[in-house]
Amino acid sequence: MPALSEPILAALRACFGATAPTDGEPLGGGLSGTPLVTVNHGGRRYVVRHVDGARPFDAPAQQIACLTAAAEAGVAPPVRWADPASGVVVMDYIAPAEGRGWLRDPAGIARVAALFRRLHGGPAFAPFIAVADALPTMLARLTDLGVAPPPLREAAPAFPAIAAALARHAEPRPCHHDANPGNLLFDGERLWLVDWELAGAGDPFYDLGTLCVYAYPGPEERALLLASYLERPPTPAERARLAVATAQALAFYAVVFATIATLRPGAAPGPFPAEEDVPTLIGAQSLAPARGDAPDPARMGAVLAWELARVVRSDAHREALALL
Repeated sequence: MPALSEPILAALRACFGATAPTDGEPLGGGLSGTPLVTVNHGGRRYVVRHVDGARPFDAPAQQIACLTAAAEAGVAPPVRWADPASGVVVMDYIAPAEGRGWLRDPAGIARVAALFRRLHGGPAFAPFIAVADALPTMLARLTDLGVAPPPLREAAPAFPAIAAALARHAEPRPCHHDANPGNLLFDGERLWLVDWELAGAGDPFYDLGTLCVYAYPGPEERALLLASYLERPPTPAERARLAVATAQALAFYAVVFATIATLRPGAAPGPFPAEEDVPTLIGAQSLAPARGDAPDPARMGAVLAWELARVVRSDAHREALALL
């Protein structure tokens, strides 16, 4: 059992006093690598998260402020201790229900929509990441290094029009900005959002678009998600807004996974796969890994990049932009 770091031990002493636990178990996370451990105290289990500033997008004060506000709104697990100076948070452990069938049935889609409606209507978050600004910067880095995937180079000219169309309907709300199914925990009764690295004020439709990328690739699922979120039939402009926000989410994650696949230590990327050798988003059955299972960045990046290229080529995309 690995020893706990001094910042974590100090947080546990502050939270639990003289009876604070002194050991714990590592808890698997996603691609961010933020240290997570579970500890036991008084017959209950807790998660300790240490945002130490060592990774991209680490901003302890921002993340803890958003997490705490979301917990107070009943969207994130209850927070028992949080210290922005050290970046350590102690929160309740949520035991996930078995399987992931709850995610895609109609009741599950309605539950997910209600969770994000509650988040977006909750306490304000400070601005953090601006996807429209981050995209060209991140892609330029790949281009300068000569490793930008062909479908991203093809799609890049569409990025300004996507950003402009969404900006015309801007209504900043508290957003999670990483709404993949690995960050959704269902305990059998309630749904919770975890991992708040990218949280900040933003476009609520971007969160919905991310859900469409990772969890709801089919048109019927997307239509149900939007109607459930709005609690009424969407207008043509709202359907268009979701479609364009989904394209922006596709672009962001395609660039993120391309960056991870090519620039992480020890990476040895081969030739980028041809479009005909990569499944569509609907065909990629493993896009929603179980909590704690990180997807293969090269495979995910290829799926998302080619899906994005197909989207920006389509008449449906041009029609959606015209409505906005």
